[in-house]
Amino acid sequence: MKFWIEVVRRALSWWVSLVGIVALFLSWIASATSKDGYITLFQTEVVESSIWSLVFLVCGVIFFLRCLFVISKIHKEQNSDISSLRQELASPKRANMRDLANSATNFLNASEKIYHQWMNSDQGGRETLYAGYYSLREEVNRSNSRYAHIEKVRIAGSDLVNACDILVDEVKGDNPDHRLLQASLRKHKEFLQIVDPQ
Repeated sequence: MKFWIEVVRRALSWWVSLVGIVALFLSWIASATSKDGYITLFQTEVVESSIWSLVFLVCGVIFFLRCLFVISKIHKEQNSDISSLRQELASPKRANMRDLANSATNFLNASEKIYHQWMNSDQGGRETLYAGYYSLREEVNRSNSRYAHIEKVRIAGSDLVNACDILVDEVKGDNPDHRLLQASLRKHKEFLQIVDPQ
């Protein structure tokens, strides 16, 4: 519906100029001699109503053609916007954001791994799990620091790290809580919606 409203709006903006031209044409018609419902035009008597019908028909055809032109122009603009969006997604900045999203996903996976394997691991296994988690945590923080000037990214990244830290601390304290795992998953989802909505 919005599309057709925009088409009519743009067509009517040009229609005003056409009305001015038609007004001049009607003034010229009015200057012709009229007698008993007839107008003398080019040395020929024409029924007045036929002139009006012709004028409205011409105006209608021109308006229709104008709408087609506007539709074509809008489609070109939309295609141009899509092309610009694709270029933006392919830009180095977008690529870096996707790297950040991948780092966050790996970090979350590490915290989930600790949640599921910590209780059944020996001391060496636990050290390996936490070392992997801590390494990915540092990677996320480094990547996120590149976008510290973007408030949404900075806050969402910090929330994700904090949620995973709380989860891991509780697991290390032999108190795994499924609600904390769900909170981490939710923060991860919110983070991805900001840095990589595609």
